[in-house]
Amino acid sequence: MVSAYAIAKKYIFWTIFSIVLLTAVFSFVGLISRIKARLAAFPDMLNEEIIAYRFLLGCFGDELGIIELDRFTNKTLEQCYKTKSSKDYNFALELVNSGKMIVGKNFYWKEDRKLNFPVIVRNGSDERVDELIIYIRRLI
Repeated sequence: MVSAYAIAKKYIFWTIFSIVLLTAVFSFVGLISRIKARLAAFPDMLNEEIIAYRFLLGCFGDELGIIELDRFTNKTLEQCYKTKSSKDYNFALELVNSGKMIVGKNFYWKEDRKLNFPVIVRNGSDERVDELIIYIRRLI
């Protein structure tokens, strides 16, 4: 015959063991999900650069790094990169030597980062080397 004390002792042990085991399992699952989220996230700077390279590749010219001066307009910028609100990434672009600048409709002159690229500016049959500065405003 097993005493009531031995039965109570078993119940207390298994109750505490179950609570500790469940806590350990949930902690491990939470840790794994946090590690997975951190590994899968894109850094902000990479997102910015991926979007900024769009302007070099096909928005203002048909060749990589060549900008057609007559296509370097706010209208082309808005067609190439549409923003719904000021909460998206927003850009302003400047051709230094040409003295031309275009600004996205939600930029509001709060630059968070600036990227410089050497480009060739084509104006009709005339081509010259210029520097494109892309001003980036990050997500709010």
